[in-house]
Amino acid sequence: DEVFAESLISDDLHDHIRTVEDTIVFLAKRRLLANSSFCDRCEVQRELRPFSRCIDTVHWKCPRCRTTRSIRKYSFFSNSMLHFQQILKFTYGWARDWPLKEIASQSGGMASTTRVDWANFHRDVCQEYINTNQTQIGGIYVNAADEIEPEVVEKDESLIAKAKYNRGRWPEARWIFGGIERRTGACFMVEDPDRTRETLEEAIVENIRPGTHIVSDRWASFTHLEEIDGRIYSQCYGAPSALCGSFGRTDSHRNN
Repeated sequence: DEVFAESLISDDLHDHIRTVEDTIVFLAKRRLLANSSFCDRCEVQRELRPFSRCIDTVHWKCPRCRTTRSIRKYSFFSNSMLHFQQILKFTYGWARDWPLKEIASQSGGMASTTRVDWANFHRDVCQEYINTNQTQIGGIYVNAADEIEPEVVEKDESLIAKAKYNRGRWPEARWIFGGIERRTGACFMVEDPDRTRETLEEAIVENIRPGTHIVSDRWASFTHLEEIDGRIYSQCYGAPSALCGSFGRTDSHRNN
């Protein structure tokens, strides 16, 4: 819980990851790297040993059979040849919605295909998390003055391509429909295969509770929300501000 509540500015992050050793400790404390490694063959814990020929300068080593394992095994960093510090700086910039060129520069420099692949990977990890933990959003709540208010949900659609790593190009673009609850940040994303009225109605009924105040643009498919499935929704029109950073990016953020 402390990790989820943690808020770091750029300078704080840099202070935590000045050296490789500091960075490994930082990651292990936040459960982004394993704190232990077990050798199934010998049924003993591996030990953390120095290893100058690897990018992380340490690895796990079994004291009996002498087999080794990368400290990145089964982690977010598996199979990457980038330094931990570089990946963390990239992740920080990506989460802050910086343009990819700026992120790459702040991360120590990256080839164009590398930064696009990493941006795609980050986005896919987030989408997988949302898909796995997706619940209905919206409805009503009791505010600080003990008054009942509708939750405000901003919704939007965006054309997104599925990542194709190490190729530098995306093979297939798909429309994604999503919403975010303004008060809590709870959100959902679903694929919109045909962008028809019926498909959007189904997505709204499945993912947004009755009583919600929905903010949308003026697309024709969104102009009948009060009528869906006999439920009660209210709506207003305008650019969904909270979603602009997630779904409707400007050209400078197109590849994020």
